[in-house]
Amino acid sequence: MFNPTKRNRNIGTSKQGYGQNNRNVISDSWNDLRIFWEKLEEYTVVKRIINSKEYTFLVEKTRKDSVHPCTVDDVAKIIELLNPYDLENLHLIVFRQPKRREETLKPVWGRLNYFVEIDKHEGAAIMLESFDFNRTIKWSKSLKNEDRKEFERLLQDGHEMTESKRDFIINPTIRGLRNTMLYRTFIHEVGHYVEYLKKIERPSRKNTDYDFWADYDKIPSREKENFAHSYAKKVTDELTENGQIPFDRILDKKSMDSEKLDVSDFLAPEK
Repeated sequence: MFNPTKRNRNIGTSKQGYGQNNRNVISDSWNDLRIFWEKLEEYTVVKRIINSKEYTFLVEKTRKDSVHPCTVDDVAKIIELLNPYDLENLHLIVFRQPKRREETLKPVWGRLNYFVEIDKHEGAAIMLESFDFNRTIKWSKSLKNEDRKEFERLLQDGHEMTESKRDFIINPTIRGLRNTMLYRTFIHEVGHYVEYLKKIERPSRKNTDYDFWADYDKIPSREKENFAHSYAKKVTDELTENGQIPFDRILDKKSMDSEKLDVSDFLAPEK
């Protein structure tokens, strides 16, 4: 099957031109062609059949004081609730432990990668990042436009906030982090994937000579974000109205033991 992403696996990265003027960057080794998010260290492979399709979950071991807010079962249940057509050819879900430098320079809740290679696992992937409970998340009180919208979304996710003279401060909890990553980030990244399917992968099957990526790259990033936000809102509104979300965190220790997952990677650190 034709895979347009394999023609240029650096799409969306600094190697294609993004962020090349940044002085503070996440370095890559000259003799290692992998992008930093492909460099998983100790991880466990979990296979799940969801809606008659096999998904592979790669769960990286967390650092001390870091935690995966969502469990594999949480994400599997969300996938089960989504339209399978929107996840066509996406088989890979990655729970990452970012390096400290990444958390400082480029913190994210999650990301969509159109094509990754992690050992023998390859293809499009949605990644969710672990969270370090020693981190402080601050938002300036002088918020504008999109930053204010995102701040309001975090409040709606149930994050606990305190404030100083100049900043709003997020006090991380498993509940708040899980709400953000499971019901919003993950579905938002699916929204990006839906747009990719619509504008690149499916058209490329009918016309292998045309460079659909070139057209896609011309779309402003804000427009792409708006598409993903709209998709996520539509889906979450429907699932909420149907009573399918929210649901309690699924932390089945017996099942996790059988899959060789370390339960401590999913538990908030003791204070």
